[in-house]
Amino acid sequence: MNGPDRHDTFVPATRTLVLRMLTITYHRILSRISKGGFVGVAGRVAFAVAYAWIPVSAHFKLKAEPITKLALFTFGGGLIWKGLKLTMPEGMTYVSRHYLERKYLLSAKIDAMGRMASMAAAEVQRYREEVLQIIAQYVRDHRGDFAGRSIFANLLVVDGEDIVVLARDREHRQPAVRCRRSEMVATEVFLTGEIQVIGDLVTQIPNAPKKPYSSFMVMPIRLGKAIVGALSIDSAERYHFDFQADELAVSLLPYISLLAWTLTPARAKEALT
Repeated sequence: MNGPDRHDTFVPATRTLVLRMLTITYHRILSRISKGGFVGVAGRVAFAVAYAWIPVSAHFKLKAEPITKLALFTFGGGLIWKGLKLTMPEGMTYVSRHYLERKYLLSAKIDAMGRMASMAAAEVQRYREEVLQIIAQYVRDHRGDFAGRSIFANLLVVDGEDIVVLARDREHRQPAVRCRRSEMVATEVFLTGEIQVIGDLVTQIPNAPKKPYSSFMVMPIRLGKAIVGALSIDSAERYHFDFQADELAVSLLPYISLLAWTLTPARAKEALT
């Protein structure tokens, strides 16, 4: 006599486990919602029906899907979403929203490259600033600066013996700042093409002028084989990029490449005059 088919025992056990997990999830959400005090009568009823139906359906081997769908897409839908938002890790809604915004903006910037030859100088400068805004937002989400108060992005170019801040993601500091190449960590990036990271400006460069940031990383911007600029990302927090520099450098490559064409010799000269 053949023993029971593994399918006959595995499927019911799996279904029971899944339903039990859903029951626990519903219970936690309901608990969080009840503390928030924003439960309407219709939503409470629909949610309670969906909540109660899961263990009942597991016991009587009924299908939970129809009633659960009904609750999700009627009065309980908004209520469940509010509960999920309450149980989400802090910042997840920011990351999700910013991800969609970046996808849209990145697509728009790629489209704009098709008419770069006809762009006026002011339009190219706006393009640079908008790409820097996309980059800064990516790094803020990556490093948990959801309020956007610590991390900023800057575009650097060489002009003779100076390094010039050609654009910023936000005009929170003086624009078009010039610094001597001999005083800038970015000089090493232009010479070697290697990423430079400073975790604590005060201790690592004690003679440096006082700055509004504590740590920064600088990455080269290449046009073909030539290094035509550098991207500097700074933070008010110390050691904000030390362990993430390589990962960020790879992730930011598609965005950095959007800046390269704005730094051809003609475009760079146009921006500096």
